[in-house]
Amino acid sequence: MRRPSLLGALLFAASLTHAQSIDSLAWLSGSWLQSTGNSQTEELWTAPRGQMMAGANTSLRGTRASYEFLRIVERDGRLLLLVSPEGRQPPTEFALKDSGASRVIFENPTHDFPTRVVYSREGDTLTARIEGQLRGQPRSMQWTFQRR
Repeated sequence: MRRPSLLGALLFAASLTHAQSIDSLAWLSGSWLQSTGNSQTEELWTAPRGQMMAGANTSLRGTRASYEFLRIVERDGRLLLLVSPEGRQPPTEFALKDSGASRVIFENPTHDFPTRVVYSREGDTLTARIEGQLRGQPRSMQWTFQRR
């Protein structure tokens, strides 16, 4: 059996620390837009500042408008996504499950729907996906945004 090297262990520990830093999510910041047919969804994210990123999502489907306030915060050495649809309080908390250079996954297995929120970015395209179960059936929704 091969023993891990000290360098390997240090690199692994550094990657865990990096994943827990709000600065590692700077790639999410900006103004993002998805337009399809008679619907338009915009998501805005500020750059990381003071252990927080603030976000807002607005959607227009025909004549029906909706909004959601979002925050990613560092709390007790971990990252949390706080989601407030229509400004609802208290916000629903999703804890960081995994992250990489341009992908992040937040989870809350006790929430009804969604239980998972995934953001990934490739160039000027940001994908947001929510996943979970509704009435015992797997369900997901996805938005593909372009940088504005």
